[in-house]
Formats: sequence, C-alpha cells, structure tokens
Amino acid sequence: MNERVGTAQRGTVLDLLSRALEEGYLELAEYEERMVSVQAARTVADLTRPLADLPAQFRWYPHPPAGAAAAPLVRPPGGRPGQLGQVGTERGEERDTWVAALILGIVSLPLSLCLGAGVLPGAVAILLGRPRRGRSHQVRATIGMVLGVVGVALSSVMIVSAFVVD
Repeated sequence: MNERVGTAQRGTVLDLLSRALEEGYLELAEYEERMVSVQAARTVADLTRPLADLPAQFRWYPHPPAGAAAAPLVRPPGGRPGQLGQVGTERGEERDTWVAALILGIVSLPLSLCLGAGVLPGAVAILLGRPRRGRSHQVRATIGMVLGVVGVALSSVMIVSAFVVD
C-alpha cells in the first residue's frame, strides 16, 4: 500500500475521524493525535493506520469495487456495510458553521456589556446561523443565531445608554 494519497483522501479520513469523535469512539486528545498523522500521511497505509482500531462504519477503502463510482467506499450513517457512500467536505463545513454560530453567539453576550463590543461577533453569529434547507444541525445553528441577536440587541442598548448618560 505504497500508493500516494492526496488532499481529497486525507479529507475523507479526517471526516471519518470527526464522526468517530462525535459518536464517542475517540477522546479529543486521541482525535488530535490521529488528525496530525492523517495530515502528514503520504501513502494509503499511512491513512488506514489511524482508523484501524475503530468500528467498521469508520473504515476507509481507497479503491472502490470495479464498476463503482470513483468515491471511496465508506459506510454512510445508517447504511449497510459495503454500501457505497462518500463522506464529503460539505458535512464538515456544515458542522463548522453551526459550531461557529453557537460560539460567536455565546461570546457576543459578555462582550455586549463592554461598550457594545458584542455587535461584531453577534452579527457574524446571525449570518452563520441563518436557516438553510436540508441542514441537520439547524436547531444548534438557530440557537447561535438567537444568541447573536440578543448580543447585538444588548450591545445596541449599551451604546445608546453610553450616549444618553453623557
């Protein structure tokens, strides 16, 4: 297995590791170690090693069966073993978006008490948390958006009160 791998293959394996972390099969420190090894991987063997001790749904097969799509063979969530599926970057980007919306929404609240400094993170949380069709983490993104709205509102009140008091 000395065949070289590229960015797409590394991304697929990183997505599998992220799923394993989300589902509780890996601790954060172990995930970070494996992530570093995947990012440094040069060959197929380097990419299969970080997944070797995980359950079958986290296996990565670099070569699909003859006649199959060019996507790596993975077990999709809720799928059967051997079923073709692709873990793409879209899922990872979706997760990053709701996480960022939630974090920025939370950060905007205390910052709003500092002369309205919560306007910027609150506005970004609103943008990242806006509803999108087919989004699996919509509730979490909406919570981030609502916190962002509250942060922007509190910031506005603080800014207006600073000018009215003077």
